[in-house]
Amino acid sequence: MAQIGDIKVYTATGVQSLPVFELADFGADVYSVFKVYTPSGIGAVPLLDPSAGTADRPWFKVYSDVGGGTVLQGHSTAALAPTYTTIEDFSALNTANYQLNYSGGLYTTVASPVTLSPDSCAHETTTASTLISTNGSSTLPAYPAVGDTIKLDIYMSSTGATYQQIILYFGCGAANNQTYRLQLDYKGNSALYAVATGGSPSTLDSTTFSSRPTATWLELSIDWKDTSGTTTTIDCIDKTTGLSILSGGALSSTNSAQDGNNGIGFYCKSASGSPIYLNTLRYTT
Repeated sequence: MAQIGDIKVYTATGVQSLPVFELADFGADVYSVFKVYTPSGIGAVPLLDPSAGTADRPWFKVYSDVGGGTVLQGHSTAALAPTYTTIEDFSALNTANYQLNYSGGLYTTVASPVTLSPDSCAHETTTASTLISTNGSSTLPAYPAVGDTIKLDIYMSSTGATYQQIILYFGCGAANNQTYRLQLDYKGNSALYAVATGGSPSTLDSTTFSSRPTATWLELSIDWKDTSGTTTTIDCIDKTTGLSILSGGALSSTNSAQDGNNGIGFYCKSASGSPIYLNTLRYTT
């Protein structure tokens, strides 16, 4: 690894040094780092989950919300992989991995803004774009199933742009009308949970937003019968405050029509000058 700097920290045993390495050196482990600016560019201090190993810089601690909240400790070599399973990190979005592709080429990869992954996916056009990897496929790194919690970080730019819409599909079958969907319309102030089993989608639950923050990261969270075993609950969380932005809290339903399918996908419709960004589609079990 190429060290490009260090951070000096005063501790009870004297001044200690935290090595800073090039961000590119971490590869898939880039999630478990503390990023800093250096004269040589953005670098990172490695972090380690102490439950999985012994950190050699334990006096440096960082709280992470990955995996429900973990205190990571400073280390001098690359840390362990994240505590979630990545479905799509958008670092090199390959539309060929999605069997249903409707204007998917309009998505672009950008280096900013980002959250968990070093790159985000951007959509900035009034032409809707859909990518779905269908049930039984193996082109993505992983696929969620009943009993998992699916998460996606999103970044909305406007509440007044012509379009500011996103759909997260899950439980997808072989066609785009065989899905569960979480559908957000920021301009229209609506959020709905729906199911389609071969025809038009039927709404299972819906609400409005209690607030619509822009230019900040939100987390879509789909508890696909993970907690209760019988009810799917869906929420949209402001990652800055940790609070739901849905009026009345999470959407929910006990519908099981698509529970046997594991396809996954997403849809965006935005506007020039008001992009939507996506980062790190993932799940926990």
